[in-house]
Amino acid sequence: MARGVNKHIIVGNVVRRPDVGLTKGDVAVCTLTVACSEHGPNGDEVEFFDCIVFGNSAKFCGDYLDKGRCVYVEGRGRQRKFTDKNGNDRVKYEIKAFKVEALGSARSDNQSQGSYGGQSQGGGYGSYNSAGSDEEAPF
Repeated sequence: MARGVNKHIIVGNVVRRPDVGLTKGDVAVCTLTVACSEHGPNGDEVEFFDCIVFGNSAKFCGDYLDKGRCVYVEGRGRQRKFTDKNGNDRVKYEIKAFKVEALGSARSDNQSQGSYGGQSQGGGYGSYNSAGSDEEAPF
């Protein structure tokens, strides 16, 4: 049987401050929503993507991303089934990110930039690639 490809690449702006917490196993987890717009025949069209990030890259998102920040997100799409607070079964489509990069300049004054678990990539942005090392940040 042939194997499929499930890879999503998103470049857009963070909609609201990322929400960072811990799983039951004390692994950092972050949820963020990214808005991507493109010009269509009826004007700008905006798509919103819910992303979930784990480990050091979740910490990176909490430290460096804020509302309005331009980001590059690479990951795979997945459907997550859950029961809402009213007992209804729900399905949510989200991007499980394995690479997150902050692009451009931060909107806040003098916000430091860097990377978690890898090399700083220059060009005025920081990144984290979960395929990299699990070492702590050098700062």
